[in-house]
Amino acid sequence: KCPNRGQVCENGGYLGPYREGDESSCACVCPPHSAGDRCQNIVKSYYDEPPCGGNITEETTIETPGFPERSEPEMSCSWIITAPRRKEVEVEFEEFSFRERLQQQSSSFYGRCVHERVEIRNTDYYNGN
Repeated sequence: KCPNRGQVCENGGYLGPYREGDESSCACVCPPHSAGDRCQNIVKSYYDEPPCGGNITEETTIETPGFPERSEPEMSCSWIITAPRRKEVEVEFEEFSFRERLQQQSSSFYGRCVHERVEIRNTDYYNGN
């Protein structure tokens, strides 16, 4: 019933429901950080600038900012490590520390490290083994 159903919402927006007599019905509903009749304007980045991370193409040391203190509880760093041709990436941890494991016995995550993790993916950005 939307008279403007041919309108295309952008950046993940979608047409809102039809409500008879409501001028704002069938308008684009925009996700956070976008605006405009079609959600065409990005008003802020979806992601904050990470405190660390980047591309590594040569031997180096990776350090977590402020380690062993944890100034930002949800801090996340992503590193993309690429070895030169005919070389392999080797990762060695010299010092490593996680927060306490979850001690809430009623939780299905009891005894697990739920606040921090390390992921190493060697096939692509979305899958690892």
